[in-house]
Amino acid sequence: TTFFTTAFFTGFFAAFFFTTFTFFLATGFALRRTIFLAAFFDLAFAFTGFLAAFFFTTFTFFLATGFFLGAGFADFFAFFLVAMADNF
Repeated sequence: TTFFTTAFFTGFFAAFFFTTFTFFLATGFALRRTIFLAAFFDLAFAFTGFLAAFFFTTFTFFLATGFFLGAGFADFFAFFLVAMADNF
């Protein structure tokens, strides 16, 4: 379970920082444009990409949390069954 926790948090933070870095990188490129309209469209695309990556990251976070909780519950249930078997 410790391995899954470590892998899950590492993956989540890596995705989060990558998303944030991509957002600021794309925003920086958009703000460097001299034409306001082009900058606006670049910013809109950057923000759309950021939101898509953010929701994907959040979905992955909850999915991984569900697997983690499921694995923890399975470990607990197995421990419970072993404890019951020892009592009989």
